[in-house]
Amino acid sequence: MPYRLALMCAARDTVAAFLNRRLLLLVAFIGASYCMGEPRRFYVAPDGDDSSPGTADQPFATIERAQQAVRALNLPTAEGGPVTVLLRGGAHCRTTTLTFTPADTGTAASPVTYMSHPGERAVISGGKRLSGTWRPSVGKPYVQLDVPEARDRQWVFNSLYVNGMSRQRARTPNWGKKVFRAEGRAPGENERKAFIYLPGDIDPAWTNATDADIVLLCSWTPTLHRIEEILADRRVVKFESTHGRSVDFWEKHFRYYVINLLEALDEPGEWYLDRKAGVVYYYPLPGEDMATAEVIAPVMKSRMLEFLGTPASSELITHLRFRDLDFCHLDGDLDRYNGVYRQGHMYLDSALVAEGLCSTAFTNCVFAQLGEYAIEMMAGCRDNRIERCHIWDIGAGAIQLGITSLGPLLAGQNKRHEGDVDLEAEEGTVEPPMILAEDTKASGGQYAVLPDGSEGGSVTFTVQLEQPGRFRLLTRVIAPNGGQDSFMVQINAGAAYTYDTGNGRRWFLSQVVGRELEGKPLVADLKKGTNTITIKGRESGTCLDQLILRREDQHQEHSPSAVEVRGNVIDNNCIHRLGTIWHGCYGIVNRFASQTQITHNDIFDTHWDAIGLDARWNYNGETYSHGTVVAYNHLHHLGLRYHTDAAGVYQFGPLDTHIHHNVVHDNVAYPRICGFAGIYLDEQSRNAVVENNLVYNVEWHAYFQHKGVDNVFRNNIGAFARDGFIRRGGLNQNWQANHMEAHRNIYIADDSIGLRSGWQPGDRPPVLRNNLYHTLAPDAELTFAGKPFADWQAEGQDNGSVIADPGCRDPANGDFTLRPDAAAIKAIGFVPFDSEIKKAGLYGDSAWRSLPERCERRTPSDVWTAEDMRRFLSFSMDFEDMPVGHKPATFRIGTSGEDATFVVTDEAACTGTKSYKCIDRAGLRKPFYPYIHLAPRSVGPSKVRFSFDVMNSETAPMRFYVEFRGKGSTSDVGPSLHFHADGKLVANDADILTARPGTWCHVAIALDLAEDAPKQYSLVTRHAGQEKRQTLPYRHDTFSDLRWLGISAAEDADGVFYLDNVSLTVE
Repeated sequence: MPYRLALMCAARDTVAAFLNRRLLLLVAFIGASYCMGEPRRFYVAPDGDDSSPGTADQPFATIERAQQAVRALNLPTAEGGPVTVLLRGGAHCRTTTLTFTPADTGTAASPVTYMSHPGERAVISGGKRLSGTWRPSVGKPYVQLDVPEARDRQWVFNSLYVNGMSRQRARTPNWGKKVFRAEGRAPGENERKAFIYLPGDIDPAWTNATDADIVLLCSWTPTLHRIEEILADRRVVKFESTHGRSVDFWEKHFRYYVINLLEALDEPGEWYLDRKAGVVYYYPLPGEDMATAEVIAPVMKSRMLEFLGTPASSELITHLRFRDLDFCHLDGDLDRYNGVYRQGHMYLDSALVAEGLCSTAFTNCVFAQLGEYAIEMMAGCRDNRIERCHIWDIGAGAIQLGITSLGPLLAGQNKRHEGDVDLEAEEGTVEPPMILAEDTKASGGQYAVLPDGSEGGSVTFTVQLEQPGRFRLLTRVIAPNGGQDSFMVQINAGAAYTYDTGNGRRWFLSQVVGRELEGKPLVADLKKGTNTITIKGRESGTCLDQLILRREDQHQEHSPSAVEVRGNVIDNNCIHRLGTIWHGCYGIVNRFASQTQITHNDIFDTHWDAIGLDARWNYNGETYSHGTVVAYNHLHHLGLRYHTDAAGVYQFGPLDTHIHHNVVHDNVAYPRICGFAGIYLDEQSRNAVVENNLVYNVEWHAYFQHKGVDNVFRNNIGAFARDGFIRRGGLNQNWQANHMEAHRNIYIADDSIGLRSGWQPGDRPPVLRNNLYHTLAPDAELTFAGKPFADWQAEGQDNGSVIADPGCRDPANGDFTLRPDAAAIKAIGFVPFDSEIKKAGLYGDSAWRSLPERCERRTPSDVWTAEDMRRFLSFSMDFEDMPVGHKPATFRIGTSGEDATFVVTDEAACTGTKSYKCIDRAGLRKPFYPYIHLAPRSVGPSKVRFSFDVMNSETAPMRFYVEFRGKGSTSDVGPSLHFHADGKLVANDADILTARPGTWCHVAIALDLAEDAPKQYSLVTRHAGQEKRQTLPYRHDTFSDLRWLGISAAEDADGVFYLDNVSLTVE
């Protein structure tokens, strides 16, 4: 209206020259002022024109043109009120990334909103609708479409979207079926990129076999590997890419499936692209009419939207709003990530990627049919909101928040200050002298290798000070063999403190590498004159570089940097159907990001963790990842039996997390490794408070801590967990940082398991007290680490705890509300949270709240049963088809030195030309190194026969033993044979025979593991033409099942022995 008024005034000026010019100017000024008060709007339509003015009647064609119009308003300086870009309904198709920079920023008074036109829905699409006529494939149940643009690999896409949902690339076995298992590693091939397949699982005659991918499922993060070659004569398949570990790291007969095969196109909903011919094949779902179906193939991979601020120089993008928009149809980049591994697939890209984005909101948007993650907010992103969004049908996970690597945040933290006392490890500065090596990864110069702390070795630095003072120790440390370690520091022969080196897989800069149990930096008072600093590694190989003593008054505490991620909110989102390509992803992951609010989300139908707090591997990250709240989330129907070691809420490292009022239920796991917990605090989690949560129907522990510090589980309810209420894992007697408290909790079982796992006291025992346990199972007695409750409490556990009915109304049917007179309130002081827990999940109108109930969930896959796995228990090896130097994967090898091992050799053989050689060395970390073993979960009631030929070396004979163990490990031993260096074979402390070193002896052990079988085994030995048969009792009469079979060195000495014709049969 004001704009028309101005035009009318101008027209009148033309026809009425007699009017006073000043009056006309006044009218024009009033009209212009009124116009500025109106909302400023630009319109974009799929059929618009970028040469148009961007009005409702003449919209722009592209969002980029609308961006230009917004930029022209010069908002940061001109202001003028809100600006809105309205996208008309329909598909806004893209082939390039839409980039926002600081030039696109709004202000608090003049925010910029991009939204769908009211009553319409704009779809920002990275795909292209496939056109043409689908025709039947001759003799097949599927149809095909020629796509000329895709011929000769000109357009390769890994995703296909039909009628608004992703479809499955043709695979074998089909989704939901038991996946394949490998026979094992391939002798003579790279153990990280080849394996032997079982007969019939892989066909060298497959069409375009080298376009197919093998998906290795592992434990928590799978990897995808393009097939390079199939060697039919050996049943070996080789990858283009290299796995991060040996292919059988998690399981000897590991799981996998093959995807992108024409021959596997045998189920409705599957599809295949012939990349050479440019033909798409699709097997329609029942009732799907391909004449009218919308079939979209992605043209773009990730980064549909990109926000490129530069937070380090305070060039930010602020005050944008995105509302009512759909972001769809992106691909996953399988070429780029061929073989790549990282927990949670956090190397993947996202549809929306932001850096330096602040005070921006994404509201009521849909993110769907995307190939990798949906949203990623990285360095410098602060005070943003992702709210009421529907994120579903995603190739990986929903949201990645924070910085992945600690390095950029720590850059510059270890710079030297004036007055620092430099303890650089150079020759002659320490006693005893240390091995020095060239440092190519840290600060340059040299680093020092500490003596073996397990043998009592240490190193002492001498420091001369002219003035006493309080000093802080800064250092760089790396653990041996790329693993984790701890080291001890003692100053002036005072108290010794143990410190965690964090992740030894890489060198890292750190302000404080180690922390005391309370999390304080290492600060000590040093005297005038001579001071000593003694450092001892826990085991051999710990390396030390750049020790610095800094006066405490010169130390600069941390101040927030511009790149830190803080204060973001992820609230009221519906997230499901994740991991359609990459299974082991987080639903939401908070990395190095602080003060995040993750609230009221409903997450379901995922393979792995619904919410992950992953600022990992060392306490240094606490400065950059703390104070996050995870509350009022509904996390349910998680896990599809591909992966394990997971939880509804999983934490790996952050500080001061508050996890409360979440409902977690119906989690299922791949059953042969770990499980799927409710709430899980993993390594370096510290000062977390887990309270007022409800967890039930989970296939692991309801609550779980693994190497955390000072965490509290209080006033929670757990129920019907496979392994009981809670567990503290990852503890051994050398680990100093694993403490927790659990009190005022209710646990309800439907079996006899209160707590399944045993507990070790450590340096500070966990405090379990005032908990209430109950079982709904008739006549069942709850057990705690296998003990009756009275015995459990007699050990000092669960003081003040009781076994009683807590007073829940109907827990068997999911009603855990407490009656007013509930025993739990009086017995343990439990504080009911019934009204608050009802708020968990989505809020808003009824249509939004009921959305999860209307979404179809995938059905968890079938898995190999214990009976299925029995086929792998038996084997026979004569080593003749294995190359010299090979280490067959049938047995796992344990050792602490590369030259102390088991290996195929042609030095000796009982039959043929090869055998399996054990080489022992003095000075290994454990006297039983090296050893080989296999560890079946259980062979059950079976007849077992184990036989082998053995020869002790004539020139370097050694002691070793062969042992069968049950579930109690060394306290649950069946047959146990000890071979001495003088040739004696001893069983049950009796001499069986003497085989002179340099001569072969045959040994056969047979046992019956039937429930009513006698506790004994038969032993047959043959040597020098003499056979001896006898029946011997098990070492422990508790032995009833085979869980471990090993052959191990028995002393700390050099030595060699040989094995041949090793055979195990289980019937």
